[in-house]
Amino acid sequence: MFPALLSALAAENVHSTFFLTGNWMHEHPDHVRFLVSSGHELGNHTWSHRDLTQLDDAKIRAELESTGALLAQQAPAAVSHWWRAPYGARDRRVLRIASQLGYISVYWTLDSLDSVEPKKSPAFLYERITHHSDAELDGAIVLMHVGEPATAEALPKILRDLRNRRFEVVTISDLLNSKTHRIGRGGQ
Repeated sequence: MFPALLSALAAENVHSTFFLTGNWMHEHPDHVRFLVSSGHELGNHTWSHRDLTQLDDAKIRAELESTGALLAQQAPAAVSHWWRAPYGARDRRVLRIASQLGYISVYWTLDSLDSVEPKKSPAFLYERITHHSDAELDGAIVLMHVGEPATAEALPKILRDLRNRRFEVVTISDLLNSKTHRIGRGGQ
């Protein structure tokens, strides 16, 4: 899954933002190194992918700080100040704590639903993303997950469709620092 997804991105010369959990980075340091060497941007997705709105302040800080420290250790050149809340679960308190730690919250504008039961087919994912108008996709942040086989299978066709429509798939940093015809892809 992971190699197929990265191959699809490389074939289209696409650099993306990956929001990684500390647990995943701890278990897959080789994947982290490969993401960095391939030019991808990395963001914080907490240590254990817990709903932060259900945690006390100290645990929220620990989730973000421990992941931030591991990101800085494993990939100092690719780390951003972006973070994505697991499940998109955030409230004023969570956002305040993240901001105090120097993070800016990123939320998706289009969820591929690739991680939501029932399992999705590549055809579903292709249609889910590409059926939108150019105006709806312009500047979109698409949520996709690296651990979903259907995502890896659908991605080449999705990227070709977007490229044919003259979209450029970019990192979150590039998306937010530009006003050109682009689409951002956020994944775990």
